[in-house]
Amino acid sequence: MPTHATITRFERIGHPQGTQGKRYTLEWERLFERLCHATIETTKLDLPLWAPTIWPDDNRREGNNPIEVHALVLDLDHGATLSGGVGAIQDGPMACLHTSFQHQRDVKVKDVHTGETSIVREDRFRLVFPMATPVAFARYGVVWRSAQRWMREAHGLVIDGQAKNAGRCWFVPAHAPGCRFEAHCNYGGLLDPWQLVESWPTIREAVPLPPPRKTQPGREASKLKRASAYLARMPESVSGQNGHAALWNAAFMLVKGFQLDPEDARVLLMREFNPRCQPEWSEKEIAHKVRQANTARETGGFIRDRDRKVR
Repeated sequence: MPTHATITRFERIGHPQGTQGKRYTLEWERLFERLCHATIETTKLDLPLWAPTIWPDDNRREGNNPIEVHALVLDLDHGATLSGGVGAIQDGPMACLHTSFQHQRDVKVKDVHTGETSIVREDRFRLVFPMATPVAFARYGVVWRSAQRWMREAHGLVIDGQAKNAGRCWFVPAHAPGCRFEAHCNYGGLLDPWQLVESWPTIREAVPLPPPRKTQPGREASKLKRASAYLARMPESVSGQNGHAALWNAAFMLVKGFQLDPEDARVLLMREFNPRCQPEWSEKEIAHKVRQANTARETGGFIRDRDRKVR
C-alpha cells in the first residue's frame, strides 16, 4: 500500500506557464501538514494550484487528458456543515478536511413555501481522501459517483457536482482576511477506491474495474510492461476515422500479439487506450472487442516472440 502522495503543482491562473506543472512525491502526512496551514490572501486568483493527479508531460493543456488520480477530493458548500464534515472523516479512512477561501459565506435562501428570503451562513470546505491505488482517468467517474452516494447516505453531505472532473485543480489552502480557517485530519488506512464502489454502487455502474495485474512476478510482469509500451504507440480511435478498426487492432495486438490474459487486455484498454479515444468506448464495447480478438485464429504471441528474437 503506497505511503507517498504523487501530486502536480501549477502556477497561478493566468500565468504564462500556467498549464505546465511540476510533479512531486511526498508522504501523505507531509501533504496533510501543508493542507492544514493556510496563508491570508486578498484574492485566491494569485494562489498556485495543486492536484492529486498526473498528466502526460505534467501539462494540463486542453486535450491532454490526465493519466491517473491518486486521491479523492470532494468539494462541499451548499447545505453542508463543518461538523458533518468532521464526523465524516472520524474513524474512517485517512482524510484531511480544510475550509475553503471564503468559509462561512452568507447566501440568500428563499423559502419555497412562504416566499420569504433569509440570510444563511454556509460552511465551505474540502475533503481529501488518499487512495490505496491510483484510479485511471477513464474510471475516476465511477469512484466519484460512489463517493457521492457514500457522503449523502452515510453522512448527509451533498458534494459539489461541478468539481467531479478527474483533472480538477485546487487552490492551495488560504483564507480571506476575516474568514476563519479550520483543518482536521484522520490518519486511518488509505481509501480503497474499488471497495468504495463495491460498497456504494450506483445505478450506472457494473462490476468495478480492477487494476491491471502488473504486480505479477517474472515473465508475466515483463510482458504486461512491454504490451503497455506498445499500446501507447498505437493510434487511438476517432469517430468517423475508422475508429472500430483502431480498437480492434489494439485488442488484437494485446490478446494475440502479446498473448495477454483477456482480463488484463481489457483493463489495459480501459486504463491506457480508452482515455485517448474520441469519444471513449463503453466498458461493454471494449469487453466485446476483447472477446472477438480472443476467438481469432491467429497463433498467439507473435509480437511477444518477435521482440524476443530481436534481443
